[in-house]
Amino acid sequence: MAATTATGTAFRRPTPDDALRLAREQFLAGERVEMGALSEQLGINRTTLYRWVGEREQLLGTLISSLIDEWLEQVRPQVRSTGIGGVLEILRRFLELAADYEPLTAFTRREPPLALRVLTDRNGAVTGKADATIVAVLEDMLPGEEISPEAVRTIGLVARTLVWANIAVDQSPDIDGVLGVARTLLEAEAARA
Repeated sequence: MAATTATGTAFRRPTPDDALRLAREQFLAGERVEMGALSEQLGINRTTLYRWVGEREQLLGTLISSLIDEWLEQVRPQVRSTGIGGVLEILRRFLELAADYEPLTAFTRREPPLALRVLTDRNGAVTGKADATIVAVLEDMLPGEEISPEAVRTIGLVARTLVWANIAVDQSPDIDGVLGVARTLLEAEAARA
């Protein structure tokens, strides 16, 4: 919808999609996403911005969870294995890509408590998207096998914790630790079936 300024210049009113796009651009540029600055840049009040995208923590969760599909699309074609080996290879490549993703590591190092809340909140956007992605990978790599929701949640939580908690305290992510736990859980699930 277009409006006109006092000088007669036509402009388009910002939308919720504009808010998400601008926040994403800032995040990907390694900048701190601030609600006040975002609302000012969009020319809207904070109440409108919060109604559109939620609190800052929710907005960051939305931005980060939107990257998960992109990363999976990058790593999935590189994996030729199937079965548990294929799952572990996808998981390794995915976690390496995520851990090397500078905007996310910069955010995690700059704001460790907030980053860990966003990345590990069991009811948050990142956890929901990550768990759904794990299920999709398992269905693709282990067709016909039933993996318990508990195993999926555990793999996701261990992955987010051993990668991002280590990055938050300026240590190397423990991707091998994640793969060890995932292998143990998947083998136990297979033996149970």
